[in-house]
Amino acid sequence: MSTQSKKRPAEQSANEPVPKKRARKRAEDQDDDSIEEIEEDTTYHITATMHSRFNVYPSALRTKLENTYKTTIRAPMATLTFGIAETFKYTYTIVSERSVHQPDHATGPNITICKDNIPSLCIANTALLELFTKSHKVALVKPSFVFLRKQDGMANPEFVRLHSVRHNEIGWGLDANECLSLHFVFIEKGKKNEYNIYVRQTMVKKERDE
Repeated sequence: MSTQSKKRPAEQSANEPVPKKRARKRAEDQDDDSIEEIEEDTTYHITATMHSRFNVYPSALRTKLENTYKTTIRAPMATLTFGIAETFKYTYTIVSERSVHQPDHATGPNITICKDNIPSLCIANTALLELFTKSHKVALVKPSFVFLRKQDGMANPEFVRLHSVRHNEIGWGLDANECLSLHFVFIEKGKKNEYNIYVRQTMVKKERDE
């Protein structure tokens, strides 16, 4: 009795590139490709990596903050390289809000100014993460993050107040000014609590020349 060997699929040449499937990026994972294009006329590349203690947060969030750091670092480099004067047009404030839902009504929000007069967006956004990490350690043990989609022209606090997440979920997003927002819902003493912490942008007033 004769046996027939099964044909193997043709082996791919070692020199032939293996086609790679490009995964379609979700809205929250899309980066600003123009950032690298800015560096085409320079003699250096600027890189920024968030500290490992922030690895608990979504990679898409960390990437956006890293890009903000690179943009901020380019300003003084442009001053040194091209003689472009660096000016600060905005300051930033970190604000927290907490509301407690009673059986028949809700109290709050209790608004707290956490930090103000911050001159840099990247520093303000990172400081917000520092504050949330310290005050909500339990929520970050096994966190469930939800992306809060940006709304055209809507800035904080209206942006963060627009959204709602489920119990024990942490919503994150950037408003129209790229200011970070976190929205967290949790149960404490049998009552629903809503906690918002966000960065708010303020225009710097220029003094008139006498």
